[in-house]
Amino acid sequence: MKQIKVLLCAILISFIWGSAFPISKLAIDQVGVWAFRIYSLIISVIFLCFVFFFFSRCRFNFREFVNSIPLGFLNIFLVPILNSLALKYTEAVKASVLVYTMPVMATVVLGVINKHIETRSVFVSLLCISGIFIFISPVGISIGEMIILLSAFMWH
Repeated sequence: MKQIKVLLCAILISFIWGSAFPISKLAIDQVGVWAFRIYSLIISVIFLCFVFFFFSRCRFNFREFVNSIPLGFLNIFLVPILNSLALKYTEAVKASVLVYTMPVMATVVLGVINKHIETRSVFVSLLCISGIFIFISPVGISIGEMIILLSAFMWH
């Protein structure tokens, strides 16, 4: 019974995650990029405050809060705005495929920062990057695809 419950939860999460970009694309077409992001951020803040204050026994630490502002700016503010802006100029399918090049970008950047690049990481990264170019090259790269790749790079 427990395995079935885990499987059903995984299917539900996959459905929610997979529908995020198409639903976002529809919302952006209706209300615009900036209104969509503002509504999303307001809902997220309310939800996260609820979770933090009602389910967490953690106390608010101002120093940790200040230290996490740069990460919050990139991952909670800039990346979603770039994703929404990209959805305005490209199809949801292409955006959802391209945005998940984030781990490839993070692997490359981490290797450069640590000054230790493994051969396997280089091979896999080149294979993924060549797949990206095969995916977008038949019709050329649009502004939306460039924005979503920038978002993937900013994610790390």
